[in-house]
Amino acid sequence: MKEFTRREEVKEIERKFAQKVTLLAPARQFIRQGKLWKVCRKQNRVYHFFLFSDLLLYASQYGTKLNLHNQLEINAAFQVKWLEDGNDKYKDIRGCAFEIVSSKKSFVVYADTPQEAKTWFEDIKKSSLKWSKKKKKKKKKK
Repeated sequence: MKEFTRREEVKEIERKFAQKVTLLAPARQFIRQGKLWKVCRKQNRVYHFFLFSDLLLYASQYGTKLNLHNQLEINAAFQVKWLEDGNDKYKDIRGCAFEIVSSKKSFVVYADTPQEAKTWFEDIKKSSLKWSKKKKKKKKKK
């Protein structure tokens, strides 16, 4: 029953997108969703972020649906870094911002509140650490 519920939750997220998005994968688990601001060159933009056990994706609002912008696989190249207070470039979002680094794309995001930012940061970090632990276990078995 738990597996069925998990799969239905992921399918429900797939239906939120205007285009066909396939998110269902054998071990994939949905962790959280919410809005984060992405720091862009011209103007910061708000996106809907979805965190899974092995994937982070973000999308923009497109009428009543969502338009997928990117899917970042949580793997060996994936990192999340809290932005230190000494970084003057991001002084306006201090305490609410962190950097997402992947082989595909790297960028800074921030939340509306420090608490929300910390929660996102910790959840993403946990997903990344779990991925690393799984890979280490697989190597030991070989």
